[in-house]
Amino acid sequence: MRKIFSIALLVVGLGFLYGCSRENVNDTDFVRNLGEKVNQMTEYRVDAVMEIVKEEEGSVIYDLVIEFMNPDFYKITLRNRENNNLQVILKNETGVFVLTPALNKSFRFQSDWPNNSSHAYLLQSVHRDLINDSNSVITSDSRHFFAESRVNHKTNNRLVSQRAIFDRNTLLPREVTVFDSSREAALIVTFGVFNETPGLSRTDFDLERTNLTARLELGEGSANFTEREILMPGYVPAGVFLESQTTTETKSIKFFDGELSFTVVQEFRETSPILSTARLFGNPVMLYQTVGAATANSLTWFHNGIEYMIFSTILPLEEKIRIANSFIFGLET
Repeated sequence: MRKIFSIALLVVGLGFLYGCSRENVNDTDFVRNLGEKVNQMTEYRVDAVMEIVKEEEGSVIYDLVIEFMNPDFYKITLRNRENNNLQVILKNETGVFVLTPALNKSFRFQSDWPNNSSHAYLLQSVHRDLINDSNSVITSDSRHFFAESRVNHKTNNRLVSQRAIFDRNTLLPREVTVFDSSREAALIVTFGVFNETPGLSRTDFDLERTNLTARLELGEGSANFTEREILMPGYVPAGVFLESQTTTETKSIKFFDGELSFTVVQEFRETSPILSTARLFGNPVMLYQTVGAATANSLTWFHNGIEYMIFSTILPLEEKIRIANSFIFGLET
């Protein structure tokens, strides 16, 4: 009799646990509560680590500081662990900027960033991906919510879906993994503790102040570009060949012809005595080693004291990005 009673208790217990797990997985409540949380946040600051997994092999690690102030001020400071390169993506009342403090240069964009694409390092963007995907899937355990959704990476078709892990109590993200079409992890962002009362003000998002702060953080000697070289890209599209080039010690113009013709310009740059800003109609683009600037016909970026530009009216942005990323594996001319 005691054995039968024990078995009955086990069956009831398993049924109770199953019922509880079903009750806890409530995507409607979670997404609604997350939306309320996002809308109520007036500011936050959080440290994060972003790992970009290369298509070939290996990965690139960035340390991030992410700051937000209502209604739509953003500042993302990115430090590349491999080369210590520091850049800042900034949005304030005057526009969207990508700063390269080591050269005292910035791009200013006419853009609706960050609302025009997915960004795994921004809470608002992860929430937007969830509400935009009617087939998003929410599961949970005793400490976390797990939210899976499609993503909208306009500059990288390789990224198709993401899995975000949220703290069950705070509803704040702990980790976001973005996957390619083969369900391989292509981008991983791990968040620290969110500070929801950092005391930010509009001056914290001022362009000149942000640039000066970043330059002080870099310190003296940060712009000593002694090992820079003119390189060949490690990748060109099939059916494309180097047609001609003009190269000096500090500048190179390479013309590639074929099915997808394009031009690559490389030029050594020195640190400007004052902050100089180039205006573009386009968007920031995350490359392996830096943040670039994409327009309808060009992709421009700075790396190791060299300004690179790929220009083409027919080469898709995806191919421009692949070529740009290949320069870290390039060959000396």
